[in-house]
Amino acid sequence: MSSGIVCTMCVPTGVLLPRERTVKQENDMRRYEQVSGALFALIALAQLSRSILGLPAQVGSFSIPIWFSIVAFLVTGGLAIWAFRASRGAA
Repeated sequence: MSSGIVCTMCVPTGVLLPRERTVKQENDMRRYEQVSGALFALIALAQLSRSILGLPAQVGSFSIPIWFSIVAFLVTGGLAIWAFRASRGAA
């Protein structure tokens, strides 16, 4: 049975418990989430542009249909929103 008390003597030196994140770690994570969100947003915009302009795409002999870019836009757009919300602490 746990009383919710953490024994800090039981934790090896240099290991941070989840509640003990430093300001630097928080800033690093926020920067990572912002960069991830920006990259996903850039990819989403490229997929949206291809969908609107009807640009052809081909891998080898396989022609990629436009609907695939619409799905890719929705997925990468969702990931971008998720990353940006997480960087604000809203997710």
